[in-house]
Amino acid sequence: MYRLKKVDVHVKFNDASRLAGFQRAHGDVASSASTEIYDATMSKFGSKLSSEGIKFIDSSGFLRRPGGVKGQSKMSGKELAASQKLSNQFQISRDMYKNYFTLSKKNGGNREDFIKALGPKMHSAILQDIQAQLMGGSRRAAVYFKYFTSGNAVTLKTHQYDLSDLKVVPILDKETTIFYKVTDSSGKKIYFYVEFRMDGGGHPPQLKVGPDLDTEH
Repeated sequence: MYRLKKVDVHVKFNDASRLAGFQRAHGDVASSASTEIYDATMSKFGSKLSSEGIKFIDSSGFLRRPGGVKGQSKMSGKELAASQKLSNQFQISRDMYKNYFTLSKKNGGNREDFIKALGPKMHSAILQDIQAQLMGGSRRAAVYFKYFTSGNAVTLKTHQYDLSDLKVVPILDKETTIFYKVTDSSGKKIYFYVEFRMDGGGHPPQLKVGPDLDTEH
């Protein structure tokens, strides 16, 4: 994403599924409503996991990839061996961290408790952020470009959305990093998914394309 004076420009290359992240505060731009709730909830859960022995969790409760695992192609000897050992340790922590949030209680996770802790305020926050980022509800404009390659050809897709009567539905029946779907009022059409990546970068919630978003709008 590129921030100009009055416009946020989102550019995706060969990525049909992701629209944007619900960003944290940056400069004169406030945090997205859903990110504030997400960050506060992750802080509580992450601190608990850190006290239980999962490594690489920072003071905000997020898992962070250690700097020592980067740039292995330029390492050699003892330095590379130490980096690979650290990388293996991080992978173990990442799997434990992700499983805690994504798996259901019956499979050793706490997905249900996590969604409950996010609460109904998360539903309205997601709708608020979608309105702000996609449908002109913000003082800042947002422009989305998607480029796709096929052989030697490059195509550009642009979208304009005008959706109403949306509702947010928690996903409790699957074990995935997708935690919410945004549907029409009947629940029959799925326009968006909301993903929490859980991959060690502390990313904010991600807005992804649902199967019915571009079929009629």
